[in-house]
Amino acid sequence: MPFINLLGNHYLDSEYSVTEVGIFFEIYENEGCTATHIAQEMNIDKSYLSRILKNHEKKGYIYRQTSKEDERAYHLF
Repeated sequence: MPFINLLGNHYLDSEYSVTEVGIFFEIYENEGCTATHIAQEMNIDKSYLSRILKNHEKKGYIYRQTSKEDERAYHLF
């Protein structure tokens, strides 16, 4: 598992999966990005990503803002 080691051993004791940490990082690095952007960058299934985002939005870790250009899309913060 060399990839996990790149993240540091302290993540192994985290309640978050490597995928979730990657999603948080992507939102942090690209504030206001869309779920489509994350799905493409991380090669994640959109429905799986949607479940993760909904779960973390309920917990208050992230929030979504509807796009002014396209009301079907939302930006993540």
